[in-house]
Amino acid sequence: MMKKLLAILPLVFFGLQSSAQNMLPHYLDTANNNAYVDFSGLGFYHSSALKKEMVRKFVQGGFIDDDIKNNSMESMDFTNRFGADISGEITYFSNQSLFHNKPNLSWLVRYGYQFFGAGEFTNDAYELLFYGNSDFKGRQANLSNMHGLFTAYSKLGFGLKNQKQNSVVLNAILVHQFSRFTTGRAGISFQEDLNFIDAVADAAFLQTNSHAAFQGIGFGVDADYHIPIREEGLMNGHVSIVLRNLGMAYLQNVEETRINGAFLYQPFNLDDIVNIVNGERNFVEELEDSLNFSVNSGGQWITLPGMVQVGKVIDANSSRTVQSFFGARAYASRAFIPMVYIGGHYQTDGFFSFGAQTSFGGFGGLRGGAYVAAKKENFSFSLGTEDVLGIFLPTQYGESVVMRCRWKI
Repeated sequence: MMKKLLAILPLVFFGLQSSAQNMLPHYLDTANNNAYVDFSGLGFYHSSALKKEMVRKFVQGGFIDDDIKNNSMESMDFTNRFGADISGEITYFSNQSLFHNKPNLSWLVRYGYQFFGAGEFTNDAYELLFYGNSDFKGRQANLSNMHGLFTAYSKLGFGLKNQKQNSVVLNAILVHQFSRFTTGRAGISFQEDLNFIDAVADAAFLQTNSHAAFQGIGFGVDADYHIPIREEGLMNGHVSIVLRNLGMAYLQNVEETRINGAFLYQPFNLDDIVNIVNGERNFVEELEDSLNFSVNSGGQWITLPGMVQVGKVIDANSSRTVQSFFGARAYASRAFIPMVYIGGHYQTDGFFSFGAQTSFGGFGGLRGGAYVAAKKENFSFSLGTEDVLGIFLPTQYGESVVMRCRWKI
């Protein structure tokens, strides 16, 4: 699945967007109200513990040796985070007014796609998966309070925008795929001789249960609102409040599997084997009864992994050579802690500009980013990354690429 998603990244990269305009410094141009077509793309993964060399093996295939496993294991904490987003969007903005009595209010249409995955896992879960149970003799592997989510959906929206570049877009959401797992209190205990296994679990797994192209339908909101700042110095400019993909969707047919119980495993003796062969003992039913195993199907509402960002933006009409930008970002995901960022933008005498930023939080820790932008008459292009070191070093915790191009008509 991941290989297929990365295979379409070039298409996303040169044709689409979700929240990519918010990963790069956002340019605010209130002096120009031309119609335009905007193409943008975003692709990233980031973790608090998993190294790039580990994730690359899952994506591209290959042997995971002890050095790769140990490098990530050394970075593990009690709880560890991971997230990925591959998104795309195309927007058409018309400068024609919809209402005669509101000449400054124009309209836009938008199409987008998003793949989003995120989760939290314990260091014991990682060790049990990659090293086996040999280090858990006489103790319990903690699998509590883990969770993961994967979703893929398209959106088609219509919105309004004024000359101050404030806008609101209402999107119809078409869900292609959704799955989610959670654990409450969960763990596996092993005796010293590994002959007895004691498992306790409170867990649930939910997934869409249909072969249809669309698994559900919903709604979402995108919005931009800009507040002018009249302070002198680097603080002069605008603060932007950005909402992306905030909404809900109804899945028509989902299957939820739940377990809530305990199970003690011990080696079979000869009588056990004879009883199982003769049908006098059903081991699977015993396991299901012990764990209170249940499966339910039906419809269910879900929330979208929307994003909120508040921060100072770049003023496209400023005469300053250097401008600052900073802010905070949050996803509607348990695995994402609020992220803060700060950076600087430099405008050359020509049509090139570039900048750098540092950020902390999100699905991982501290990162450094950089970008370059070019603007010539009615065309502009930006290319950047939020993980400069991740491009070159296999021991970093993620990779990202962001682009945006706009053609004013």
